[in-house]
Amino acid sequence: MENLSLSDSFSVSSDVAWAVDNITADATLTFSSDKNVNFGALTLTGSADFSLGTEDITLSVSSPVTVGNTQKLQNGGDLLISSVA
Repeated sequence: MENLSLSDSFSVSSDVAWAVDNITADATLTFSSDKNVNFGALTLTGSADFSLGTEDITLSVSSPVTVGNTQKLQNGGDLLISSVA
């Protein structure tokens, strides 16, 4: 997949690695597979809440992650990024 822009909740459960060149999210985004997630660029805007679920998932982002006001990036309950303007 090349570009994905989300303004509403989105959930992915997959038995293969999942890849998107560029993803922009202003919504709840949840991955609940046990496979790798690969992004070229990740932009979290608005009140985005990005979760890798509770499985063993490797997140790879080629470009720096861009966050706006209040976003969360978490894995299995462990908060990886929390941005508050």
